[in-house]
This record gives sequence, structure tokens and C-alpha cells, in this order.
Amino acid sequence: MNNPQSQPPIEEVHLTDYLNVIMRRRRIFLLSFIAIFLGVALYTFIMKPVYEAGATLHVKDDKGGKSGLLGDLAMLGSSSNPVDAEIEILKSRTNAEEVVKRLHLDWAITKKSSDLAVKITEFASSSTEPDYTITLNEPGSFSISPADGTATLQGSPGQLIKTATLTLLISEIRGKAGDSFRLRQRRFNRTVESLRNSIKASEVGKKTNIIKVTYNNTDPALARDVVNTLVQVYLDQTLSFKTEEASLTVKFVEEQLKGTRDELDQSEKNLQTYKSASGVVKLDTEAEELIKKLSEIEKDRAAVNLQRKQVEFALNALQVARRKGQVYTPAVFRDEPLISTMASRLTELEVQKRALISENTESHPLVKAVQVQIDQIQKKIQATYETSRQNLAKQETSIQQQLLQYEAKMRTLPAAERDLARLLRLSKVNADIYMLLLQKHEEARIVKASTISNINVVDPAITPDLPIKPQKKKNLMLGLLVGLMFGVGAAFFMDYLDDTIKNEEEAKRALGWPLLATIPAIESSVEEESTNSPAQRLVVMSNPKSSV
Repeated sequence: MNNPQSQPPIEEVHLTDYLNVIMRRRRIFLLSFIAIFLGVALYTFIMKPVYEAGATLHVKDDKGGKSGLLGDLAMLGSSSNPVDAEIEILKSRTNAEEVVKRLHLDWAITKKSSDLAVKITEFASSSTEPDYTITLNEPGSFSISPADGTATLQGSPGQLIKTATLTLLISEIRGKAGDSFRLRQRRFNRTVESLRNSIKASEVGKKTNIIKVTYNNTDPALARDVVNTLVQVYLDQTLSFKTEEASLTVKFVEEQLKGTRDELDQSEKNLQTYKSASGVVKLDTEAEELIKKLSEIEKDRAAVNLQRKQVEFALNALQVARRKGQVYTPAVFRDEPLISTMASRLTELEVQKRALISENTESHPLVKAVQVQIDQIQKKIQATYETSRQNLAKQETSIQQQLLQYEAKMRTLPAAERDLARLLRLSKVNADIYMLLLQKHEEARIVKASTISNINVVDPAITPDLPIKPQKKKNLMLGLLVGLMFGVGAAFFMDYLDDTIKNEEEAKRALGWPLLATIPAIESSVEEESTNSPAQRLVVMSNPKSSV
């Protein structure tokens, strides 16, 4: 009898035990391994190849052209990484929407006949089932069958088809009669969101200011076009943001030029008419000197007046932008260090805000904190422009007083010379002002034309030659390893669930008793089992060489 309180001996596990388990469960092991490996192999060879196209961008550290102490102060004032903000802007919903519109990614052409070539210029549908089958009847004619069961439409290449629910323009379709394709409109917002999720952008390394943007698709040409179009949209948006101020300045000066040109033409006509009628064509030396002084003062007044109007124009634009909750930095006095520093800081904060809004709402604490800084800088810029407007108004008053003094001297001239002097003055002043505006207009155009983006395209996307998926060798190797692991796991799991005693060693461990003898399993043939003779059923007689 065993002592109930005695501890069972510690079992030693050998490698042969594990091998025995696998051999006992070799059927489940092989089935699991084959199923996993064949599944991976089937998926690898059936999977459609996926291509990746990528472009590389360089974000220059643009601080508004500042250098030295001002540049260092601007860098100290900004703790954010500009590349992170640029990445968020690059992946923004606005850019993705423009890419979808330009490449028509919300159009799906399927089930197209192999010999059919088609080019669609315009397509829009408001139907509940925006799904159409276009069939080529004969060269120059095709039919449109809507999926909702409405009447079939007829059309020809280059003809705009417009109904209550469909707008379609097929510019080219070539094939043989009976060829067809299926045209379906995808949901625009879902397509945009899917594109945004597929676009990957990240900084290459740390603090390199190099952005790598990639996109995967089963069509290598489409993958290339999506990346290049996204980069172009991003560059256009960045440049448009930077040239907005210069564009408004050019527009303002052009409006001033138009009125001044009309006044100049009219004053020259009046002068010629007076000379022809009166016969007075020249002034004496004193009158000419007086006209020269008056022209110079008028030119100074016009310059100050133009500067004041520019300030008022910029101030009004700034106030309108603040009322709308927008950010607008006028271009006036951008060459002054104070305005330049504030304008550059304002641009940085706006980029930060746009990046934050792409992931948060307006009420988020981080967005509110950036908005507070934007409001403070805009208030300072507004106060600076208001002070400049007041100073310019004082200068105009001073110049006006000088004009009154010289006009009083002009009134002492004889009547004929006085009228001629007045007309000459108007003509010369209008000509000087017109030349001044032309100079300002050219300067504004140069500023607009010389505005460049701080984003450089290092490497545009090209059509990929080889797919990145599937990686056949890697997948097969992983399938082999996973199949082996799963097969071994399944074998041990099944063995764990089996609590039967399989050999004498397990019997000894389970019962704790010594092994005295083994009763062998004697296998007999069908003929032996059918006989009634016990002697013939004895193994020592029927199979004397057996191990039993």
C-alpha cells in the first residue's frame, strides 16, 4: 500500500515526450499545417498586386526673410515643429477633396469590354441608384440604361446628356457594336475619407524637414497620379495663401490707375482746347517755377494719400477678417521689422491652428489657446495701422496748407496765364500721379510674381515597376512557420483534452503502482477469427515468429 501522505515523484519531461505527442496526433498536425500553408499560398498567388508611389518634399524654414536677431527671436517664439503642421495640412480634407475632383476618383468604371476605349469628361448623378450601363450601338451612337429602371437614353460622343438626375458627357468611345461598360458614381465623402486614410505622410528622420508622402493602389499609374496631384494641390494652396495679400494690393492699385487715367486724358484734352482757343501756349519763368512747385507738392500729397488709402484698405480687410473669425495679414509695411515679425508669427499660428482643427474642434483647449495668441497679434497689427493712418492724415493736412499758400500766389497771375497755369498744373499733376501708380502697380506685381512657396519637390512620384504586395517568398515562409506552429499547437491541445492512459509509463504515473506485466494486444486475421478451433487461434501456433 502506498503512503497517502507521500509526495509523488517529480516528473521529468524529455524531448521524446513532445515528439511522441506529435506522432500520436500526426493527423491533426498535418491537417492544420496543410490548411494554414495552403491558405497563405492561395491568398499570395490570388491577391492582386499592390503598387506604392511616393514623392519627397522639402519644407524650408521660412521666417519671412528675417535673419539675425529678429530671426532668432521668431524661432524662440515658436516651439512647434513646422513639418508636423505641414503634414497635417498635406493630408487635410480640403486637399483630398480637390484630388478626388481632379482625378474623378468618385467615378467607377467596371465590367468594360476588352476592346472598348472610352473617355468621360463629365459625370454627375443625383439618382438613388447612380449606376448606369452604357452600350455602344454603332460608331457615333450609344445607349444608357439606368439601374433604377427608368427609360433608356440615347447619346453620341461629344453630346452633353442632361436630365433631372443625370449629367453625362462622353467625349470619346471606340469599339464594336454591343460593347458595354458599367458607370457608377461613388459617394463623394466616403471616397474622400478613404483616400485620406490611404495616404501616408511622415518626416524622414528627425529634424530633416523632409516629408515622404506615399499612396498604395492596384493600378500603378493611378498611384503615381494621386501622389503627384496631391503634391500639386498642396503647393497651389500654399502659394495661394502667400500671394493673397499681394493679389489684393495689385487689385487696389489697378482700381486707382483706372480713375487716374481718365482724369489725365480729360486734363490733357482741356489743355489743348484752351491753347487753341486762347492762343496762349507758354508761361513766363515765374509762373513755370510756381507750377513746378505745385506739381511736386501735389505729387507728395498723392503719394501720402495713396499710402493712407492702402492702410485704410488693409485695416478694413483686417477688421472684416476678424469679424468672420478668419486670419488676414495685410502686406502694407511688411518691410518694417515690427510688422514683419508679427506677420510671420501670425502665419505660424494660423498653420498650427489649421493642423489642430484637422483633428479637434474649435472648442478644444489647444485650439482656443492658439486663437488667443492670434487675436492678440491681430489687435497689435490693427493698432499699428490705426496709428499709421493718423500720422498720414496729419501729413496730408500739412501738405494741404502748403498747397493753399502756393495757390494764393497763383491767383496773383493775369487771368489768361492763371487759366493756362491751372490746366498745366492739372495735366502735370495727373501725369505724375499716373506714373507713381504705375510704379506702385509694377512693384506689387513683382512682389506677387516673386512670391515662392517654402515647399520644394525633391522627388516627384514615378510609376512603380514592382509591387510591394504580395511578397511571395516572405508570405510562403511565414505560412510555413505559422502552419508548423499552429499544427504543433493543435496537436498538443488535442492531446491535452485526451485524458486516457496510453502506455505503461502513464499508467505507473497515474496509479503510483509498480508494473508487473503487460498483456499484449494479439491481432488476428479474419480467417483465424472465423475458425472454431481454439488451438488454431493460438498465436504461438498461427504466428510463432511474432513478438508476442
